Amino acid sequence: NIEQLLEMILLVADLKELKADPDLPATGVVIESHMQAGRGPIATVLVQEGTLKIGDPLVIGQTYGKVRIMENYLSKKISQAGPSTPVRIAGIQDVPNFGDRFLTVDDEKTAKELTKVKTIKRKVISITEISKDLKEGKTKELKIVLKADVAGSLEAIKKSLKDVSTEEVKINVIHEGVGDISESDVNMAVASHALVIGFRVKANAAVMNLIKRENIKISIYEIIYQLLDDLAAALSGLLEPEIVEVELGRLSVLAVFRSVKNEKIIGGKVTSGKIENGTEARIVREKDTIGEGHISNLQQNKKDVSEVLENFECGLKIGTPTKILIGDSLECYKKEERIRKLGQ
Repeated sequence: NIEQLLEMILLVADLKELKADPDLPATGVVIESHMQAGRGPIATVLVQEGTLKIGDPLVIGQTYGKVRIMENYLSKKISQAGPSTPVRIAGIQDVPNFGDRFLTVDDEKTAKELTKVKTIKRKVISITEISKDLKEGKTKELKIVLKADVAGSLEAIKKSLKDVSTEEVKINVIHEGVGDISESDVNMAVASHALVIGFRVKANAAVMNLIKRENIKISIYEIIYQLLDDLAAALSGLLEPEIVEVELGRLSVLAVFRSVKNEKIIGGKVTSGKIENGTEARIVREKDTIGEGHISNLQQNKKDVSEVLENFECGLKIGTPTKILIGDSLECYKKEERIRKLGQ
């Protein structure tokens, strides 16, 4: 399309400053491709770096091959091409797509192996790897690089992502575009500690190699609601957990065996629920809470136990400065973290 052609023109202008280096692997981009009778798949490529030579094995998009024929824009056969040079090549296995990248490698076996790296069709986002970078600040954000097949899809996804975000957590699209995922997209994600999200797009072998090398998280989707569900789940992972109190049981104090400044040893009977070792307890006297403490030891029949059930007697050690009297009650509870979801 026009945008891609303009981008290519600007690219050529930038490449005029580069010098051909025969020792560098050649890289570049496909600007036209077709099937030609007698020659097979043909690709017109623009060399960006290094020098492309006859006989070079290469990965080009999702296919591979070896440069067996190379022609310039006058259809004249040439043996090599440096940066900013468009050339027509033959010797590849399949017809690549417009905009696909190519990269020369050591041999055809390596090229073939690289094309076996498959695009991820569905992968639930793992937020744990980047959560350490999101600890500070009242508003937490999930940074993404977003690529889609067409402009309509891109706008629809961006609109939906705004609806998913909240005041506490949000999605920040740091870079967006139409077309397959490129090396520049990956580099942007590396620099910004972002995820790469694609919708109905591809990532060629060279890009997937870079993704693997940089350990970037990438997810590519064919169905929009799966994309949104995964990002909503990722945002939920950024929400601070909710701390809730879980009521366990109640104990009536029958005896006080030891009472020092910050520690009490008492005996009692569980009147409801259960009492657990290692939990918290409120000290209640005539319906009023007069203090709190932490149960550090629990015994039944002079043996350490983890819990004592209703209607059973026990002894326990509780850390508290509050004076406990016979007739008081302990309300035992524990605090739990509960994962929150968006909208809750």
